Order: sequence, then C-alpha cells, then structure tokens
Amino acid sequence: AAVLFVITMAGAAFLNMVLKRSFQRTRPIPYFDTPLPSSYSFPSGHAMLTFCFYGVLAALLTARLRSRTARFAIWMGATFLVVLVGISRIYLGVHYPSDVLAGYTGALVWVITVVFGDRALQRKSSG
Repeated sequence: AAVLFVITMAGAAFLNMVLKRSFQRTRPIPYFDTPLPSSYSFPSGHAMLTFCFYGVLAALLTARLRSRTARFAIWMGATFLVVLVGISRIYLGVHYPSDVLAGYTGALVWVITVVFGDRALQRKSSG
C-alpha cells in the first residue's frame, strides 16, 4: 500500500509538471491580492495532487473494509475535501475553473490507472 501511494503521488507530480510545461497557460488576475505562484496555471496542481492523495488513500482504505457504510463515508469525505480544495483555488482567483477540472480529470485517469494496475498485479501474483 505504501509503494502504491508513493507511485501515485510521484506520478501525479510528474504528470502535473509535464502538463503545465506543455500548455504554459498564464494565471488569472488573483482576488484579494493573493500572491501568485511562479508556475503556470493549467492544470491546477493543488486539484490534481489533492485528488490523487485522497483518491488513492480512499481506494486503499475501502479495499480493506467490509462495511458499506464505512466505505461510503470514506469516499464522501475524500470527495468533500477534494471539492473544497478546487473551490478554494477558483475563489482565490489563482486558477480558472477549467484548470481545476483539468487537474481533476488528469488525477482521475492517473488514480484509476494505478489502482487497476495494482489489482491486476495482485491477481497475477495470487493466480
């Protein structure tokens, strides 16, 4: 589980870096005199990395639980935190909504890839 977590987060950081350098979208004018990061805007790294962090954490935890209620609560908690981070990036004016959605989309694809890859390796080693 720890290796899966590290692979997910390292891959997300790499994917974020590659996408930012590929698109090179400038950031919007921030609200509230928020200092802008020096990186590009698209995709939102906070949205992508938060989604990967809580997504893989929820996947690892729920795979080990039998209670449907506990699994549902974990997924809802993870979703709530991820959405709050995305909203905060837009609210502060440091990202466009499309930046946040792109971060979520990239993270979703990456987390699904890692989780299914892990499950395929588990089936191969046990069968």
